[in-house]
Amino acid sequence: MRGFRCVLGAAAVLAGVALALALPARPAAAHAGLVSSQPANGAVLTQAPDSVVLRFSEGIAPQFSSARLVDSAGRPVAGTRVAPERAGTDELVMYLPDVAPGTYGVMWRVLAEDDGHTTSGVIVFAVNHPVSGTIVADSGPGTSARPLDVARRWAGLCLLAGLIGGLAVAAVVLAPALRRAVTTDPDGPLPVALRAARHRVLTVAAGGAALGTVVGIAELSAEIHRLAEPGAAPAAAVHLVTGTQWGRLWLARVTVLTALSVLVSALRAQPSASTIRGRVLWPATAALVLVMVSLEALGGHAGALGSGRSAAVVVAALHILTACVWLGAVASLAVVLWPRGGDGAARLAMLRECREPFTQLVVLSVGLVVATGLYNAGRQVDSVDTLLGSAYGRVLLIKSALLLVVGATGLVNSARLHGRVPSRWGGRAGAATSPPRRLVAVEAAAGIVLLLVVGLLAETPPPRPTDDASASSEATLTLAGAADDVEVSVLVTPNRAGVNAFTVLAESRRRPPPAPIDDVTLELDVGGTTAAIPLQQLETGRYFGTATVDGAGPERLTAVIHRSGQQLPVTVNGWLFPPPGTQPETGGQLAATVNPLAGTLAEAMLAVGLLWLLSARRRRRAGTPATPAETDLEGVR
Repeated sequence: MRGFRCVLGAAAVLAGVALALALPARPAAAHAGLVSSQPANGAVLTQAPDSVVLRFSEGIAPQFSSARLVDSAGRPVAGTRVAPERAGTDELVMYLPDVAPGTYGVMWRVLAEDDGHTTSGVIVFAVNHPVSGTIVADSGPGTSARPLDVARRWAGLCLLAGLIGGLAVAAVVLAPALRRAVTTDPDGPLPVALRAARHRVLTVAAGGAALGTVVGIAELSAEIHRLAEPGAAPAAAVHLVTGTQWGRLWLARVTVLTALSVLVSALRAQPSASTIRGRVLWPATAALVLVMVSLEALGGHAGALGSGRSAAVVVAALHILTACVWLGAVASLAVVLWPRGGDGAARLAMLRECREPFTQLVVLSVGLVVATGLYNAGRQVDSVDTLLGSAYGRVLLIKSALLLVVGATGLVNSARLHGRVPSRWGGRAGAATSPPRRLVAVEAAAGIVLLLVVGLLAETPPPRPTDDASASSEATLTLAGAADDVEVSVLVTPNRAGVNAFTVLAESRRRPPPAPIDDVTLELDVGGTTAAIPLQQLETGRYFGTATVDGAGPERLTAVIHRSGQQLPVTVNGWLFPPPGTQPETGGQLAATVNPLAGTLAEAMLAVGLLWLLSARRRRRAGTPATPAETDLEGVR
């Protein structure tokens, strides 16, 4: 226990110092989002441009990034060329031939160099006089989170939590208790119970590492399938793994996970950490865990930041580590409590020995999770309004709510474990009880759901500042409506006076649908005058067209669905362009709000760490045991 207190105290001090040093950093962008374009989205030019320059919020991979020009009839414009010397940085440059007056669309698709996310979009511009017309293009996967990517990220996080949490419980909770038990009664029931619990926990950890490797291979396969041209998968795999930052990080993660699965399997076969082999394997495993969380942080939103990137990566790695320790430790507790057979008295003694270090481990982890989470929120979300109004911000709020749920359940479990449950809740003063398996299972299940939300958060692009508001995804207006069995969404970009692109998504709620959709026409009611915008189908359920709109106001858009010789109008209402004075004011900088809270928690972690270090030092000098047996546990449910 003395060594445990020293380790936790030192970790708290180092973590608090790292977080405190990182706090002054300012927010920056993440993901390869379009920051600006020349010409600007929706621009009307008097002269045809020689090139189109697209600038993104982070570096892009040249082998998997492209752009093409189409005219108002949807025909590709020949003679364009993407500059290879500029791709691979944060810009994509496409040189244009001489183009005639008309409306044109630039369809871009890029792969982020760091995080491996594919984003795509369209900008429109007109030469001389803007003309209405149809622009046909594959809109691509866009920047929204894909369900399969979220599922893979969630599975990887669950397995990583099982690995790291299991190692933490085995190293700092079960191992010290086993050493004390072997000293007093080498062949007694308590050492047997502790060895069995340690073996189960390390088995789960080794399985998490091995299955994490499988998830990583599935992730690479999905990325190659999405990016590679037909028949070019082998070459695409080589380019992706060796030619991009994402690929190199992927290779490093899979290698580290493979090594961890071997090391943890070897640790499981060791009777204790005090053997010569155990003294070598545990430090090597701990070092690889630190490398693993660092790689996760480099491949996430923190790795794509500009200013203060190093500090952000350190804090993000600490956030991942402590979150995995917390949630993985809860899962490990469920593994320890789950067997119903065996010696009940030995299980009582085991829980008595482990409850204090387990509680200290979880308390330290939760404190650092909250502090680092606040800091990360301030780095990724620029303002309070953005937190409430963006998809990333809303998912972040859901994550915070789930943290409260998991934390509250953990407090109840800890109170039962330490005999602090009020009598009106079925407890007795001073009588410690084992937390019910069902309640531990509820806490573990809530943690799994929390990791699902974290996976969604990792796949959702954070709101990013832009030089040109029309280039931002926030400049896209989305309106929705429904009629009969058909649901319709209308996306308008850049949502300002002039040339705009209109994308209509139409889908039947019935399975199977009563009839396939043959065609869609978009009618725009402007000041009592109705104008029809011809749309052309891009793919099943997706239609695209352009039009010039001069005035702002509460417009009525009607998507006319044609199927089986009948017409079904679906009307959506909303302001096409917000009039002056209706734009919400930008709230205060989020970092200015949350950084003081994160700083307070960082100072608290410093204080806790120093107290644990001083306490361990006093106990060593006095020669007193660190954890005297105080009360017996009653009733294992």
